[in-house]
This record gives sequence, structure tokens and C-alpha cells, in this order.
Amino acid sequence: MDSIFTAVVIGIVGTLLAALWTFVVGFAGGPGAIYAGIRTPEAEQEGRISSALGFALTVLGQLFAMLVFTVFVVESTRSLVAGLGGFFVWLPWMAAWLVAASPGGMALKDASYKSRQTIQDVAVTFSSVLAILGFFLFAFLPQSVSWGFGWVPHF
Repeated sequence: MDSIFTAVVIGIVGTLLAALWTFVVGFAGGPGAIYAGIRTPEAEQEGRISSALGFALTVLGQLFAMLVFTVFVVESTRSLVAGLGGFFVWLPWMAAWLVAASPGGMALKDASYKSRQTIQDVAVTFSSVLAILGFFLFAFLPQSVSWGFGWVPHF
């Protein structure tokens, strides 16, 4: 019963936090998108390079923001389920996986409603998939959190 309650709390509170964090993901990809929009009229080649580099920076910015949220969710879930036992301990982890994937999913949903796709809308496709892979990395290899995200607070 404790596992079910923990899963519900993670799901409800986490989804609200994920909705707020989606705005952070949008801002994190902004500098790369701005750089991608910079074009020099003299050289078409430089325009392509700045677009590619801007796209890469956008993906990296969004991915970093999503991974910060993912680490927060994984480490908070790890703390919450530490005292739980039994068969249903996987329920909070399933809720955590859905919550960790929510900022990317919400950003993808927002991008699908737009009639004109921006660089940030296209980049979120890549960064959200990588963030989901990051969830499994952080969940199954707890020491991987310290590779760059040890500073992220959690419950």
C-alpha cells in the first residue's frame, strides 16, 4: 500500500513540477536557436555552419535541462523508495519514469500544435529521447549521477 501511495504522490507532484520545468527547457534551448538564426549574407556556407552549430547547441541546452529534472526525479524516487519493500516497489519507479519523460513530452506536444516548426521544436525530438535514455542510465547506474549532476538537490 505504501508503494501505491508513493507512486501517486510522485505522479501528481511530479507532473505539476514537469509542467513548470517545460518552460525551463524552452529557455535552455534559446541561445542555440538564436545562434542558428544568425546568418551572414556574404557566405551561404557560414549560414549552414551556424545553423548546424545552433541546432547542436539547442539540443545540448534542452538535454541538459531535461537531465537535471531527470536526476531530480530519479534521486528523489530513490530516497522515497529506500524504506519500501515488497513486490509493488516497481510502481513508484514507473511513475518516476513517466514524470521524468513529461517535460520532453509536453514540449513535443506543444511543438506538434504549431503550424511552423522552429529549431527548438525540431531539437526537442532528439533531446527528449536522449533524456529518456538518461533516466535509465541514472536509475540503473546510481554512480553516473556524480558524473556531472551531483549538485542537483532532491528529496
